Amino acid sequence: MNTETVTLFFALLAVLAQALVAAVVVVSLVALGSPAVRGWWRGVRFDLASQVVPMAAVVALVCTAGSLYLSEMAHFSPCRLCWYQRYAMYPLVLILGAAAVLRSAALRWVGLVVAAIGASISIYHLLVERYPTLES
Repeated sequence: MNTETVTLFFALLAVLAQALVAAVVVVSLVALGSPAVRGWWRGVRFDLASQVVPMAAVVALVCTAGSLYLSEMAHFSPCRLCWYQRYAMYPLVLILGAAAVLRSAALRWVGLVVAAIGASISIYHLLVERYPTLES
């Protein structure tokens, strides 16, 4: 596969993930006002609750594979903030994978803290890209 195909694949995965998050938010908001949707949503949430950590581990694994492909195979040089985000993302594969296998609440909390740190860096990175004067 060429770089363009792989980047398109990862871009489509990102759009799909964003659409799923948007759907969850919309259904959650609709459930606040509709008893029928609320009952259905509780059942769905209960069914998915045991799969959240394994799904998060898979997302971290795909993100790690994507970032390694783009830097090592496609030869895209990551910037300083990209590296900081990677420092937060790479350990998540092991932390969330172990949390899923061991069903450890402590590891879930560690994963949440590490993900929050990475998300904070990512938000700052997006702001710097949008408003370059923030970094000067």
